[in-house]
Amino acid sequence: MSQWNQVQQLEIKFLEQVDQFYDDNFPMEIRHLLAQWIECQDWEVASNNETMATILLQNLLIQLDEQLGRVSKEKNLLLIHNLKRIRKVL
Repeated sequence: MSQWNQVQQLEIKFLEQVDQFYDDNFPMEIRHLLAQWIECQDWEVASNNETMATILLQNLLIQLDEQLGRVSKEKNLLLIHNLKRIRKVL
């Protein structure tokens, strides 16, 4: 079971704490949509290696673009707006 799935099963008091980690710079929707991809990346290496961090950022943007293409077909206006906004911020 993915970490994100485990988080979603926490008691409400802990979910409220998790909610505090997410903001407009990296909304929870993005974490939810890209959970599997995010959990497969080596963030520890990237935190100490600028080249790796740059590569992960570029790959994150690619993942966002792919999600944007998918939700555009579903015509989910709110999610499309949020994906475009976070893409612009990143």
